[in-house]
Amino acid sequence: RGNRKRNASESALQPAEAVWRDLNLTSRETAIVDLVLQGHSSESIGLKLNISTGTVKVHRRNVYRKLGISSQTQLLSLYLKNLS
Repeated sequence: RGNRKRNASESALQPAEAVWRDLNLTSRETAIVDLVLQGHSSESIGLKLNISTGTVKVHRRNVYRKLGISSQTQLLSLYLKNLS
């Protein structure tokens, strides 16, 4: 049952996946970034991915560091720039 949920989530991420893979994000970071851009809070993301809020925050911090950004607005801007 858990695998079915995870696979459904992963297939929902596929359109954005190439953008994030090109920017060297892991699949977990990609899943988190996608949910962030959908407007989910760290707590909501943790519940959806069955991980702690603290773990979500660590992943977000790592993503921002990897991408050289410091805000969710910059994350969206970077995504849109790399989408085309």
